Amino acid sequence: HGSGIYNDEGTIIISGGEISGNRANFDGGGLWSKGTVTISGGKISGNNSCYGGGICNIGNVTVSGGTISENDAKELGGGVDNEGTVTINGGEIKGNIAKKGGSGVYHKNNQFKLKGTTKIIDNGANKNDNVRFASEKDYITIEGKIMNLVGIKQEFYHVITKAAEGYKITQEDVNYFKADDENAHLSLVNNEIIYIENKSDLGQMEQINGTTYYVNKNGSASARILGNNEK
Repeated sequence: HGSGIYNDEGTIIISGGEISGNRANFDGGGLWSKGTVTISGGKISGNNSCYGGGICNIGNVTVSGGTISENDAKELGGGVDNEGTVTINGGEIKGNIAKKGGSGVYHKNNQFKLKGTTKIIDNGANKNDNVRFASEKDYITIEGKIMNLVGIKQEFYHVITKAAEGYKITQEDVNYFKADDENAHLSLVNNEIIYIENKSDLGQMEQINGTTYYVNKNGSASARILGNNEK
């Protein structure tokens, strides 16, 4: 774990410098963390591993600046493999590659919080594999206004974002999210952003985790129908 930096349960603050050219046999080429990491500047670049070429996080990572770029994962999470809590409100994640998906960020099971000027784009061998979720239960929590491009790569109808308490997602926020597949569509549905795998599915009912969603054929109007597991 963590060829560049291994952080078990400590606290690390990165405001400059470079973590580069490291190789881990399993996860966290540049940085592996089970503790707390704050990144406000610097560069994590040119690292590689099986999972999390740049960063493998099972703790708590906050990124407000700096660049995570040109990292490589043989499996998942070229830039960041997140299985903990990651909060991203600035900086840039670009040019990373993961051979099996999530070249920019691979998110599984826990929390992915997003706002601000974060840019997650141009990851993947064909620059179209940016943020990927492990399952339909995983999503991004939007904590504030989105002000830069974030690419999304999925293979199924999916709730990709929900709003933090007190925040209302706007169409302007939606417009900053980019479907990596040109056949896909993103739509705002009752304060959630829905990823529709194929535009041909517009105008049809779709179920996600027991809740039915409907988006009009023009993609501009939508509805959310409560499932049996909701009140």
